Amino acid sequence: MKTEVLLISSDEQIFSLFLDDGGVMNDNFRRGEQWKSLIAEYFVPRYGGLPDKWKEANHRVVELLVKKVGNVIDHSINQDYEKFQAYEDELWINFMFDSVGIERPLKHDYYRICREVEQWIIPQIQADIECIVEVIKKLKSEGFTLYTASGIVDCFTNLYGPDLIGVMKGGLEFYRRIFTHTQVNPLHAIVIDDNLKVLQLAGQLGAHTIQSCVLKESTPKNKYYYNDPAELPEITKSIFSI
Repeated sequence: MKTEVLLISSDEQIFSLFLDDGGVMNDNFRRGEQWKSLIAEYFVPRYGGLPDKWKEANHRVVELLVKKVGNVIDHSINQDYEKFQAYEDELWINFMFDSVGIERPLKHDYYRICREVEQWIIPQIQADIECIVEVIKKLKSEGFTLYTASGIVDCFTNLYGPDLIGVMKGGLEFYRRIFTHTQVNPLHAIVIDDNLKVLQLAGQLGAHTIQSCVLKESTPKNKYYYNDPAELPEITKSIFSI
């Protein structure tokens, strides 16, 4: 595998951790189950239809979207995030309303509806992986600079994600932009994710990587990995020898 070390100068040696959300801080299965119920609670009072119909429609369309995102990652595609989000919004709205048998809203309302759904549902989701909050606070207290796509905001220096850097998490450009924007030297960074392909991309730029294997669907294949988040502080220390 070709390595492309991204050189970013820095006046001091700051060690930074980049933690993914799903599979690292949150359990995607638990989140998905809660999301299905909340989807029905949101849509039924506003648009009508049966709760089970909304739940089933969301379950089926999410399967389609997961495959699409997986294709982006598997083929290292540097896809523009705004274009993907527009595609995702339209597919989601059309599939949901058609499946339930409700007339589609006006197309220019799709973006607003999708963001309103997210803002209403996300704060109600409780899917933290056990003890991850305590581990994150410990890492912060030990002097690491933390970055994440979402999470315990007061523990993190900055947020990153496809919506903030403008490209899908599927190619080298995703991490190039993150390291450039944060001015973090990849040699002083650890990327923590449950997806091996994503870790390989970050590693190509010179970053250290740790695979999260706390969920049963994750098989350890990375040099550094953990089955229990409580192992993270020791692994990070061993990588940086601090």
